[in-house]
Amino acid sequence: MPNFRHKQSDHSISHAFKISTWLLLLLAGCVTLLSNLDRSILTQLKTTFTTELGISNTDYSILVTSFMVPYIGMYFIVGKWVDKYGTRFCITLFLSIISVSTLLFSFAHGLWAMAAMRFIFGAASAGILPAIFVAVTKWFPVDVRATALAITAPLGTLGTILAPPFTALITLKINWQMAFWIPGALGLFLAVIWSVIDKSKPEPKAEEKNSQISLILKNKSLWYLFAARIITDPFWFILQFWQVAYFQEKLGLSLSQTAELLWIPPVGQSILGILLGWYSDHLIKSGMPALKARAIILSGLVLLTPCIFILAWTHDVTLAVAMLLLVQFLGRSWLSGASLLASELVPSSIIASTISIMSALAGLSSLVLNAAAGHLIDYFGYSLLFTITGLAFPVASYLIWQFYYKSKSLPKL
Repeated sequence: MPNFRHKQSDHSISHAFKISTWLLLLLAGCVTLLSNLDRSILTQLKTTFTTELGISNTDYSILVTSFMVPYIGMYFIVGKWVDKYGTRFCITLFLSIISVSTLLFSFAHGLWAMAAMRFIFGAASAGILPAIFVAVTKWFPVDVRATALAITAPLGTLGTILAPPFTALITLKINWQMAFWIPGALGLFLAVIWSVIDKSKPEPKAEEKNSQISLILKNKSLWYLFAARIITDPFWFILQFWQVAYFQEKLGLSLSQTAELLWIPPVGQSILGILLGWYSDHLIKSGMPALKARAIILSGLVLLTPCIFILAWTHDVTLAVAMLLLVQFLGRSWLSGASLLASELVPSSIIASTISIMSALAGLSSLVLNAAAGHLIDYFGYSLLFTITGLAFPVASYLIWQFYYKSKSLPKL
């Protein structure tokens, strides 16, 4: 297996610890914070929209699907853009579009106008994850990278943490429209800051005979990782878009009560994420090959699968919050761990494209399920849906363990 990423000069390693680099990392976290906040506000207001606007579960599924279709489709494109044009241009562009669409959503009237704004929002959102990941992999060497990503996670997660109290406060004190307007305006300001501070250049690339998509899809070393994401992502998307409604509609919490409780899981899983990132890097510093270190962490997350089933069937709010903390940790660690593992399998010049294509393929399976989620919840309830989708994690963990940790050789790119 070729070692694409591990040879780094002393200069690049010392650069990772410059204050300016850590400030850029802080800024990257702020970008994901705004992105996650914008995405989470609609989730918080699902029940409010049902009461005030007559939005049914089926209508809400349309709004979710309106986000997911372009979000998944653009993944086939945005990775190539990031690899070609660099993080400065791409993050500024994506964040600006996200912010404008969030602002315009506050003025939308009717289901289809709202769906149109979510469509634009989803298209731009697809570029944030691969762009931030590429930025971090350029700034930090391999044995610090998981920790660096884990440090950005709490800031990104802060968007999820702030969403319940922020949305409840603004909605109850002013109106739901202002809950979209404020982060939209802040996002435009942050986009300007990013364009000024990020001075990184895209890597020069040799011309390739085959397209990036063809090159990546033909890389057999990625197939099992892609399969693992394809079967696990549906649960993660279901959890993201329906967890607040689950607490309100199944467990009987009000909007203000969810604001009081649902900041706890993101805080807890962020702390656990930093510890896991440190341990992953520690394994590499101790002499374990990076690929195996990422694989053992990723496959070990299967131990948290029972938490999904407890969350699905409990009627105790306290227990549900505790299980949601661990389930969020499971889901977010899977996403970051899969990206780290992928970065060990491909050259640096196509990392963004690889992560984007992996996310797109995984998103296709999620799209089908989320489009039908409203009907499934109406007929079968939240518990069965959570349980069935959660069963994918043991299968995915086996794939990672068998083909990346235990495997002695992988096909070369």
